[in-house]
Amino acid sequence: MFALRIRDRVMIIKFDYMILILNKFCMSTESLPSLSAKNNGFIVKLRGRRLSQSKEYEEENAYCFTPGCVKAAASVINNMDLSVDPCDDFYQFACGNFIKYTVIDDDKPSQTTFSIASDTLLNKLRIIVTEPIQPDEQRPIKMAKLLFKSCMDKEKIEKDGLRPMKKMLKNLGGWPVLEAEKWNDEEFTWKDSVYKIKEVGYSVDYFIRLSISTDVKNSMLRAIELDQASLGLMGTDEKVVIGYFRYMVDIAVILGANRRRAMKELKESLNFEIKLAKILLSAEERRDATKLYNPMKITDLQEKFPSIPWKEYLNKLLNPLTIRYDDIIIVNSPKYFSDLEVLLCNTPKR
Repeated sequence: MFALRIRDRVMIIKFDYMILILNKFCMSTESLPSLSAKNNGFIVKLRGRRLSQSKEYEEENAYCFTPGCVKAAASVINNMDLSVDPCDDFYQFACGNFIKYTVIDDDKPSQTTFSIASDTLLNKLRIIVTEPIQPDEQRPIKMAKLLFKSCMDKEKIEKDGLRPMKKMLKNLGGWPVLEAEKWNDEEFTWKDSVYKIKEVGYSVDYFIRLSISTDVKNSMLRAIELDQASLGLMGTDEKVVIGYFRYMVDIAVILGANRRRAMKELKESLNFEIKLAKILLSAEERRDATKLYNPMKITDLQEKFPSIPWKEYLNKLLNPLTIRYDDIIIVNSPKYFSDLEVLLCNTPKR
């Protein structure tokens, strides 16, 4: 009845409370301890001790009774089925009541502790953004409330129609399929387009995905990471490609393009995206994390992939931060960037 995934619930074993119960139950003939505050507090520190030292471990470590710790412990206990011997069926012991009492909403395929936490968070955020703006609120909170208010103003949205979208496209350099012969390719570069898109707050992962992530070889450091593109085309199956192309044309026509022109020009755009998809690393190739770890400095990037002004490009995307010449940049797929240079060079700007 419940499509509950085991991996979402076995995380419970990380709680020290579970360790204490297993110590007392599986390593001896004693019955389970009572659920009192004295012997079921949430342990703050965890040390590498043997299970047989659990009693000494309990005595030497402090217990946490803050509201957050108490609520977390109560959640764990409520999800457990204490009628089950953990040595016989640990999953049922740890998650039995969660399975028994959790109801999956009609609009969801499954329900997990993470989805419940996400729903709770969204409800709290909804309360926050619907409250009136206060004079002393921080700017990000005010902006979120204004954005939510504008998105919910259906009357104004209907009144404005497509004008805001068309204005945005114009400010970003125009869409050739809409501009037709008026579009000037001499004033266009893909890099300038990326910079403009970044300035207005949209994703810029169309050719190069940039992120800041934990260095996989040194978890104490954060590293700039360059990866292959994020494509709108999800796979090259014929039905998927046909549906994707039809969607592209329909959007262009809605925005005012001539259908015949849209089909011709967007077919070329689709072919470019298919070529882009073909130079991406496959999911199987990305399984080896060591092959994705290629540290370089800005000078290395410029030497290996000279058609891209890397210092300018990274500074524009990282603004107000600036890249330094000794900063280490992790390149996931050097071959992709080499192939990308060739593809961009051989593809008309339009």
